[in-house]
Amino acid sequence: PICLIHFYKRRRSLIMGHSDINEDAPKEKEEELNQQQQQQPGQAGPAVNDEIILATAGYDNSIKFWSAHTGVCTRTHQHPDSQVNCMGVTPDGTMLVAGGYQRIRMYDLTSSNLNFVVNYEGISKNVMAVGCQEDGKWMYSCGEDNCARIWDLKMRNLSCQRAFQTNAPVNAACLHPNQQELIVGDQSGVVHRWNLKNDQSEQWIPDPGHSAIQSIDIDPKGQYMAVVNYKGICYVWSLKTGDNEATVL
Repeated sequence: PICLIHFYKRRRSLIMGHSDINEDAPKEKEEELNQQQQQQPGQAGPAVNDEIILATAGYDNSIKFWSAHTGVCTRTHQHPDSQVNCMGVTPDGTMLVAGGYQRIRMYDLTSSNLNFVVNYEGISKNVMAVGCQEDGKWMYSCGEDNCARIWDLKMRNLSCQRAFQTNAPVNAACLHPNQQELIVGDQSGVVHRWNLKNDQSEQWIPDPGHSAIQSIDIDPKGQYMAVVNYKGICYVWSLKTGDNEATVL
């Protein structure tokens, strides 16, 4: 079954050298490209034949790319030895990041290579969330080993540079738009605000009943943070006022 989906929009740097479909293209050209994709599904070409790419993954040890407006599978990456729990794309759109059991892998979206090109190991349990800093300098991850990690992408160093330990497995993480704070939610119901600049942290506990945190997100302006727990309750904090009291939705 498909357990994870991810949309991303292709950067203009990836258009060069590849077939393109856009609103200005002649209708005949678009139909011709669609026929080529249908004749060669899952072909080993670059994963960028459309402006919008849909990636799916789950427990079948593979990552599939689809043309969002035709429904045609254009490429399949192998992800052996583990299911895929989470995915992300680097800011320049050239690499896909996939988190699974005990590892994080990166796939090159601009080449015909269907295998992973970077493999981060040293994680003892499932990776539950991954994401990248806005300039692509580093990546964050969190997982069921009670830890959030920072990985240096520019140096291609396969060891994590920094780590933040919690007292329970971590389900969710979100990078603040200021790029200096990582928000982490664990299964004991605690939301941690990790300041990457001074390595200090603070906590919010929206539900004293220890309901596991399932998802975290922050609006693009960094003014509000929303958290959803296992009970299906959504809590919203105002980050601009610094008020620890949350609005319950």
